Amino acid sequence: MQPSEILETARDLVAGERAEQHGDFQANMDVIAAMWTAYTGHRFEARDVAWMMALVKIARERTGGDNPDNAIDVAGYAGIAGAL
Repeated sequence: MQPSEILETARDLVAGERAEQHGDFQANMDVIAAMWTAYTGHRFEARDVAWMMALVKIARERTGGDNPDNAIDVAGYAGIAGAL
């Protein structure tokens, strides 16, 4: 995939399919941050969640091999982090 294709696909997913599946990204990241905070005792913000989810995808790339979905998801989480 070309970089522009990765970014366009991430944009389409964040604004479309993922928004329908998971709801508003701000609300979703806020809920995850609250749950992670309760579980760990460490304060997480919504923006932390987006970056940490990007790290999950990077870890999957390292251990599972080349998967174009990982790059798309990292781009999507980076976009969400930037918006937050």
